[in-house]
Amino acid sequence: MKQERLMTREFGNILKILSQLVRLITFNKIMKLSRHTLKNINSGNVVIPDEKIFELPEKVLQFGTGMLLRGLPDYYIDKANRNGIFNGRIVMVKTTSKGDAASFEKQDGLYTLCERCILEDQRVEKNITCSSVSRVIIAKNDWEKILECAHNPDLQIIISNKTEVGIQLMNDDIPFIRRYLTRENYLHFCMRDLSLSIELKIAV
Repeated sequence: MKQERLMTREFGNILKILSQLVRLITFNKIMKLSRHTLKNINSGNVVIPDEKIFELPEKVLQFGTGMLLRGLPDYYIDKANRNGIFNGRIVMVKTTSKGDAASFEKQDGLYTLCERCILEDQRVEKNITCSSVSRVIIAKNDWEKILECAHNPDLQIIISNKTEVGIQLMNDDIPFIRRYLTRENYLHFCMRDLSLSIELKIAV
């Protein structure tokens, strides 16, 4: 009897471990968000982007990849795209040397924003799969790609939350820009923290 109870207890422990493994595997599968796994999301409480959004041109160059940017301007660009207003995606520039872009690449730039609020006395709970980010560039390694974005005729907006700590003026900035801009351009840099606004006109 004692041996049978021990075997029953061990069997129960094995079942518990197997159950935990199944939950872990399922959790990992759910967390692997990507363009190709969107079709597997069947929850009615999740906003899924239309496949056409992935074909939109890159209209925004954004310096910074943090949660503040992804939760505010990137979300509103995503919302505008879903409503057929802006119709453009974001190239994000990772400006820090720590880490890489692998996590963004694995998810094809997709991320989930959870919205919880009270709207007109009604509780709102919405999960949005944001698809506004097209790709991520590492500034330290891929500066040439950033300059190519500046050359892109579809580019309309530059976003940055970098302060004076992250902005450095270099003497060779202008020659680099001049190499890649082939038409008359107006670049407007606003650095609120420095109380400085510089308008630069380049005619090539």
